[in-house]
Amino acid sequence: MEPSLAHPVATHLPPRTHPPPPPSSPPLAPAEAPGRQAAFHADLGRSLAHLRGREAQAVAALLTAEEIAPQRIHANAPVRNPVAFLTDRQLPAHAARDLRGLAHRIGLPL
Repeated sequence: MEPSLAHPVATHLPPRTHPPPPPSSPPLAPAEAPGRQAAFHADLGRSLAHLRGREAQAVAALLTAEEIAPQRIHANAPVRNPVAFLTDRQLPAHAARDLRGLAHRIGLPL
């Protein structure tokens, strides 16, 4: 068809309706992905462990990861390093107590 004739012809055609898009699966809600949440908190704790003054926050993040998915944290070798590292640091009493508990649960000798 000649391009100059396309517009006059198209104006006389009824509008075409498109079917709705197929339903897609919604993104996973945080409660549905505990492994990812635990990995996030474990990574956060590992990062904070190496920042002076943020050690208590690191312990809190590692404990949150353990609370979400204890089996993943207890078997996670990269989590053992910051826990061992933090046991040698000066921590507030509550953080030191919680850290000792975590170290015991993951099998680190104190």
